[in-house]
Amino acid sequence: MIGGHPTIPQGIEGAEHGITSDGFFDIVKQPKRVAIVGAGYIAVEFCGMFNALGTETHLYIRGETFLRSFDPMIGETMTKHYEERGVHVHKKSETFKKVTKDEETGVLTLHLKDGSTQEVDTLIWAIGRTPEVEQLKLKDVGVKQNDKGQVIVDDYQNTNVENIYALGDVCGRVELTPGMLTNKTSTA
Repeated sequence: MIGGHPTIPQGIEGAEHGITSDGFFDIVKQPKRVAIVGAGYIAVEFCGMFNALGTETHLYIRGETFLRSFDPMIGETMTKHYEERGVHVHKKSETFKKVTKDEETGVLTLHLKDGSTQEVDTLIWAIGRTPEVEQLKLKDVGVKQNDKGQVIVDDYQNTNVENIYALGDVCGRVELTPGMLTNKTSTA
């Protein structure tokens, strides 16, 4: 069984100052200000929790709504609901140029490409998952992957190689379970 890990964006100077869902449970003290980057259910769940606890919450999304892979009415309704509850939803957010950290205070400054900045105590990247399939040497057996390293499958979890199937995080569709890649003829 193979899975995935939360993605930290590449090409953003200082991205390592943010945490992922794996680091969420390591937060010792409730932040006064948090920025969450992402539009999926993990980002929205964290956003709702922080906001309900009284943290000034900023959600950065690329589109007009979050939960875009859900029914459009759900995304539109929930986005409006979160805004009404005081969440600062930054729509059509441009990519971050860099993240800087004040070593004395620990405050993070998010620098967006449009020149705007935002100071927060905690930054959470919730932008997806990266599959962990390197040790399987998929290229050696001819299993196709997309540009994100996810295994390409059809509606029935078939890869392009007969009797090799994949599901979960390694496919990048509905990332709710640990991923699995299996050979039908195998007993493992």
